[in-house]
Amino acid sequence: MGAFWEMFNKSTIMSGFIVVLCIGSLCYLAVTGQAIPQILVDLNLIVVSFFFGAKSATTEFQVRANK
Repeated sequence: MGAFWEMFNKSTIMSGFIVVLCIGSLCYLAVTGQAIPQILVDLNLIVVSFFFGAKSATTEFQVRANK
């Protein structure tokens, strides 16, 4: 349980939850056949880009720190 709170403090859990929530809402609208607002598409692009960009930067920092 300590690992969960450590990751929560680093905002890993929260950012992952936000990504899942955004992608889930987009998928729900697509599956139900409803119109997808352009603002939701843009929001998903921003959130996913930030999430994976932050992961990439963290991984690169860890690789350089281990050398």
